[in-house]
Amino acid sequence: MDVTVSEQSFRASGIPVKSGFCRIKGQMHCIIDRNISLKSKIQVLASALADLPHENVYVVPEVRRLIEKQGP
Repeated sequence: MDVTVSEQSFRASGIPVKSGFCRIKGQMHCIIDRNISLKSKIQVLASALADLPHENVYVVPEVRRLIEKQGP
């Protein structure tokens, strides 16, 4: 799906920043706050992937269910 996923600490930025999907110089990124819970990290990533075309990409069935549950 050509998405770069990374964790960053947003605490030092001093600006209110929210984890999620963005495009930087044409490249798709999912940037996740390192300080949120694992459950929240999974939800952020699943929501970001749900917004992308993933029907023709093989993923483990449980992961696919999670992505589709987060989708629109």
